[in-house]
Amino acid sequence: MGAGIPLEEWRAARAPEFEKLIGTLSEHYARAYPPLDPEADDFDAAWNARAAEVTPESLPHLLPGLWSDPRGSIPMRLAQLLDLGPDPRLGAALLKMISDPPVHRVEQLLDVDAALQGLPSMVDTRATKQLKARAAKKGGDSQFWPKLTGWIEGALPQTPEPATLSTEQLASVAKRQKQAEALLSGPAPRAAKPERPAAALPMQGSPRETLERALAGFPLGALEPLRLVLGPDARTRGCRVARAHRSARRGGSTALRRGQARGPPRRVD
Repeated sequence: MGAGIPLEEWRAARAPEFEKLIGTLSEHYARAYPPLDPEADDFDAAWNARAAEVTPESLPHLLPGLWSDPRGSIPMRLAQLLDLGPDPRLGAALLKMISDPPVHRVEQLLDVDAALQGLPSMVDTRATKQLKARAAKKGGDSQFWPKLTGWIEGALPQTPEPATLSTEQLASVAKRQKQAEALLSGPAPRAAKPERPAAALPMQGSPRETLERALAGFPLGALEPLRLVLGPDARTRGCRVARAHRSARRGGSTALRRGQARGPPRRVD
């Protein structure tokens, strides 16, 4: 996909120039991935599947739905993205959430607390004005708002000043910024991990298709609930079951008669 997102450089020198470069490249690479619809019925499952294979280039599509329903999924989503490390794009999403929290009850403050704990590693003092404005604004009569204000005031002293780049660094970033803008005005890039071609898929509606799509065709991270039930070799078991289905379909009544002659079929673990 060409030059990637320079996150490590930004982490080493949290400068506005790097943020601008990251923003332009993000906009370019985001064109390679289909957007997620927070209003779709299967949004939560789609978000989790995309997050299981998230890359710095595909991250932007996960941010708009980070705070969407179901509310119970917000802590898990937030934890997954915070685990990726400091990122100015996630920092912007956290600032937006703090300015307009998706939760207003004290028992849901842990979501906001996690965001505030990670915020100082993703923003700099340019966010101070926005944070102070939120701290000064009362959003309701519940105890949520005073606690939110207290946490914002605790996070402010930890927010660093933006980095200042050297003359050489500024020249390098400026050159790369022009290159990124040229990429953005050109054709859309290809996704780093393209989807499985339709021609390679098995027959529609077959047991093999169903099992392979559910067990072998998806990233392992998306199968975590299944792995908890079947164990770490869930994919291997899925392939064994698929082979059993294929053999049964090909063998027909002959296989059935053989199975009856040999006794009841053995359970596929």
